[in-house]
Amino acid sequence: MHRIDRRIAAARGGVACTRLMAAALVGAWLAAPAPVTAQGGPARAEPVMPAPSPVQSGAAQAGTPPAGKGVITGGNPPPAFGSHAGAQPLVSPPLPVVPGTVPWDLLGQVKAVRVKDKFLPEFPLAVRKLDRQDVKIVGFMLPLQTGERQTHFLLTVTSQTCAFCVPAGPEGIVEVKAKTPVRVTFDPVLIAGRLEVLRDDPLGVYYRLSEGEPIALR
Repeated sequence: MHRIDRRIAAARGGVACTRLMAAALVGAWLAAPAPVTAQGGPARAEPVMPAPSPVQSGAAQAGTPPAGKGVITGGNPPPAFGSHAGAQPLVSPPLPVVPGTVPWDLLGQVKAVRVKDKFLPEFPLAVRKLDRQDVKIVGFMLPLQTGERQTHFLLTVTSQTCAFCVPAGPEGIVEVKAKTPVRVTFDPVLIAGRLEVLRDDPLGVYYRLSEGEPIALR
């Protein structure tokens, strides 16, 4: 997951009617849909999707909106986070509480620390103690293979709401390598296996579950 942060500044005067664009080759969303202006002027941010170009988003600062497709200043507030204009926000359904499973809140207690020229995860002691232990985790399935049954997939804390996006950061994802194929489903699944807590995985994965087996949720 990558963050794009763009700002508009001027040496003298204002930046009225200035348009700021950011493009993504895959699905993207506005994490901060209400731009901030130093002078308190109105601003808007909206997704722009001129097919077949990459998804774009822009911001027009105080003044007359630019011509053509883009962003309109003032008026109603922009769409809610994770939504399309005029649609309800996309909200992941909650995961069931299953006793004896590793909670995602615990897996999420990881910090990224800079080590030389890269960032590596720093896990708390409670997470490090789970390394190479047999555990159970409940989550949503993100297939990595073709077919209705998978032996290699991702288990995520939230369900997938975009066909092009990973639904969470590395702290909310567990790579699963199952010894028993698991049927693809949009419903929560419970997987048992041996957890690996990864300090420096070349793919940036924090957690891997090997010898995975599905368990029926009751």
